[in-house]
Amino acid sequence: MFIQTMNKENHSDMNWNNIQAQLEQYEAGKYDVVSKNIRVEAQAEGGIKFIIDGVKHDISKDGRLQILRRVSPAGVSYLRQCPDELLAINLNHWLQFHTQTKNFMARCREVDGNRVLRGLVSDRFAKLDHHAIFSDIREKYEGQFNPKGLILNDNRMVLRVSHKDPIDMETIQRGDYVGAGVDISNSEIGMGKVHLKAITYRVLCKNGMVDAQAISEAGKRHIGKDHDLESFFNAASQRVGSISEELLKLTKESVKIELPKKDILNVFTFLTKQYSWNASFAEDAMVSYIDKESQELGGNKYALIQSLTETAKRYKQDDRLSLEEDAGRVLKTDMGELLKSAQDYQDALMRKQAKAK
Repeated sequence: MFIQTMNKENHSDMNWNNIQAQLEQYEAGKYDVVSKNIRVEAQAEGGIKFIIDGVKHDISKDGRLQILRRVSPAGVSYLRQCPDELLAINLNHWLQFHTQTKNFMARCREVDGNRVLRGLVSDRFAKLDHHAIFSDIREKYEGQFNPKGLILNDNRMVLRVSHKDPIDMETIQRGDYVGAGVDISNSEIGMGKVHLKAITYRVLCKNGMVDAQAISEAGKRHIGKDHDLESFFNAASQRVGSISEELLKLTKESVKIELPKKDILNVFTFLTKQYSWNASFAEDAMVSYIDKESQELGGNKYALIQSLTETAKRYKQDDRLSLEEDAGRVLKTDMGELLKSAQDYQDALMRKQAKAK
């Protein structure tokens, strides 16, 4: 399944018509089967197939992860390492237990005669699919929102749109504008609610930053018969709009908040531990920050945030979104508290090293 990412620097093709064309292509071949008659077979040539009402289905990468998480949220790593025969036994045990009392909805796709299982959800699952959500958003907000990016796969759709005129950050770099907008996300296979999240983005380089506060405050579950998307989007967009304003205000203020040169290493070391970043991301982000300092663009919280979001653009879509949310959390952290926490963490490391000697 194709993915158009928000990592693309050329956004000339990012418009409502082209996004709709991609979604219509994505819709091709989709179908659902509601059944209790589902089992798994290990194949002699390797791999597993799901037998749904007697018809063999391959399993997509996203679908496999979704099902493993349903079977054992804490045991995904173990199940991934199981030989095919043992995995089939585990999955069949889980299926037999649950189909005693309920049906599953198998979300599937047929491509060139090949049937593929995209995911298994409850038969109570409300099908708020990508195309329906996009159509509702376009009908109501096309005049207010401008598309900025798209992620599209079975696991999720994330549509990034802007809805506020960019403001000048008044940095030493001319034309440094930041705008505000919304990430609208959805999963067709039960991997997440319909969500609206406030974002800001830097016009110069398309860096994005997501405010995680909106995650729990503007979400709609895929359960029940209430498909009134218009009322949901009206209420959620108002809440997310106010968060966007606050995020934009904090971004503007971050230009004037100093990050002392002596604390840079401590801050990156602490943030790496705080957010469980891998060493490669932390190192690249710090190099990005130091480069900004050499160009007299660093020395403040704004440069710190930009180094994080700039580096995040190099990562896979899901990882990028997570890192952008981390950048939003850093933005909302008081600099005094951040510097103190970084120093405390460094002191603790030094005590531990001294003790080891």
